[in-house]
Amino acid sequence: MVLSLFESLLAKENLHYSNLRARGQGNDPPDCEAAAPDGRQVGIEVTELVDPQGIKNAKAGRRYDWATWDKAKLESYVLSRIITKDDPVDLKGGPYDQYWVVIHCDEPELSYERVQSLLSGWAGVTTRLMDEAFLLFSYDRQHELCPYIRLPVKRAT
Repeated sequence: MVLSLFESLLAKENLHYSNLRARGQGNDPPDCEAAAPDGRQVGIEVTELVDPQGIKNAKAGRRYDWATWDKAKLESYVLSRIITKDDPVDLKGGPYDQYWVVIHCDEPELSYERVQSLLSGWAGVTTRLMDEAFLLFSYDRQHELCPYIRLPVKRAT
């Protein structure tokens, strides 16, 4: 997932991140780390944006009984994912010059374009650790990459 984000950042913004490595189970947070284009260390948390009812429906065999999303619900879920990952109990590794969260979204009703529209005007959140937050979508033939949205976060000083 993070590799897909790096490929998209390179294609869209000409930003080349390198040395991506998973930190391994029991050795996180963060889930992985990498080097920024300027060599600074980046710690990266990975999570998903998923509706629990949608998971229950799929497990019960109701594969097309998808979750419905509106602006308030989407903002709430995105905010909860950022806040959860912004408060690690025991940050390991580092030191990190930047700390990110990558939220993968594969919800059937939440296309890249729809989420752009729903989140337009969202003020975002002030964080303790997070410098960047990305909402990453699965590969899209139209975009020829995994589209992403930089979410508005501001690290408290």
